[in-house]
Amino acid sequence: MDYAEIQRRIPHRPPFLLIDEIVESSDDRIVARKTFTGNEGFFQGHFPGDPMVPQVYFLEAAAQAAGIHAATHFGLTGARIVVSGVPSASFTPVPVRPGDAVLIEVRLLRFGGKVARVHASASVGSETVMEADITAIVT
Repeated sequence: MDYAEIQRRIPHRPPFLLIDEIVESSDDRIVARKTFTGNEGFFQGHFPGDPMVPQVYFLEAAAQAAGIHAATHFGLTGARIVVSGVPSASFTPVPVRPGDAVLIEVRLLRFGGKVARVHASASVGSETVMEADITAIVT
């Protein structure tokens, strides 16, 4: 799935759309890619001379991927996925820098009514940079 199709499925827009493409999708899993170009505004202050992606962006990217999954597999195109909890999250000290492509994998653990629970991970190459359990509400 390309960038234009992603924009048809979720309401996020640049500069806060954190998914460039969908690499893989099935009933209970989605894998997305985001390549950080170095032109993102946060690089100016995080950190000057040693730019790296703030790790909290991986949580948001996972929520967006979950939204794309919900739109694709549950007919919820255009729905907003609002994070309501992060029962667990861990980040590694591996810096993600301009030019790095991050793979975001989201596995659906449970979906009922308007509440979803997912397990998400983000990686650069063979390095996992984030693992989290996320609860979200579909609005």
